[in-house]
Amino acid sequence: MKPQHFFCYLAVIAVLFTACKKDKEKDYRAQWVGDWDFTSVYSFQCDAPPPWCDSYEIEYHYIGKIEFGGSDTTILVHHAEEKTVEIDVNFLGEIYVYDWWGSYRLGGNFIGETDVSFKYQTGHSPMFNAGWIITGKKIVK
Repeated sequence: MKPQHFFCYLAVIAVLFTACKKDKEKDYRAQWVGDWDFTSVYSFQCDAPPPWCDSYEIEYHYIGKIEFGGSDTTILVHHAEEKTVEIDVNFLGEIYVYDWWGSYRLGGNFIGETDVSFKYQTGHSPMFNAGWIITGKKIVK
């Protein structure tokens, strides 16, 4: 192989690798990354009669953030004190979560770049159901 051909092949390979590298600036998730004003409601619903357990809800208000997640389709949502969830979101803003039984389902969505609403489960049995309902508004600076 001639040296000129070798360098041409090397240049083509370098261009291909550079073109394939995901640019965070052009990543569709970038529109949601930033500081958010969240309202999070934790709900515990019990079907057993007292004194075995009681149903309750707790509402939290928290200034949190959304960051890029560990894969090309996930984001990290810091929605309450020491509460972070990694969720899948597609380019349409549809949020997908795994429920307690491992089923992958639609859990909510982004509305434009500044609003979000979703829910996810943290526990389930024949006697109880527990989870979060999250709404948020992006803090635009």
